[in-house]
Amino acid sequence: MRLMNRPASLLAPAVFALALPAASAIPRVKILDVTVSPATNVDKPCPVTLTFRATVLLDMKSKFTYEWRLSTGEADREHHGPVQADGVNPVVLTQEWKLGEQGPKYHPYEGWVKLNVRSPEWKLSEPAAFTIDCGPPPADGKAR
Repeated sequence: MRLMNRPASLLAPAVFALALPAASAIPRVKILDVTVSPATNVDKPCPVTLTFRATVLLDMKSKFTYEWRLSTGEADREHHGPVQADGVNPVVLTQEWKLGEQGPKYHPYEGWVKLNVRSPEWKLSEPAAFTIDCGPPPADGKAR
């Protein structure tokens, strides 16, 4: 019965704390895989069309944004997202990129692509490697 004798002001903080809404949870991001095809392109015309593919899973319904990173340092200028994820099924992302020209830079070129999920949580994938060989420079020295 001593509890009844306490002033209401001592109980107010406990009641107030219970009334506050819980902070919104931030979805966790898993990049399940990243691939590039063709993984090897030798003795074929350049530029080569590479297809990047990634599978992303969020642990709850949410939206996410992303970008592709390429070993050449070229910028992914395309706006990606927000993409809706249902929190149950993986989301498959694809992107095509043309790369290469005849010359020393691409004779051969061993590169990689990574997926960078930018929000709701920053996550960078492991690299998916590829090799292209566009051949030696032409006799006149001009890239084709």
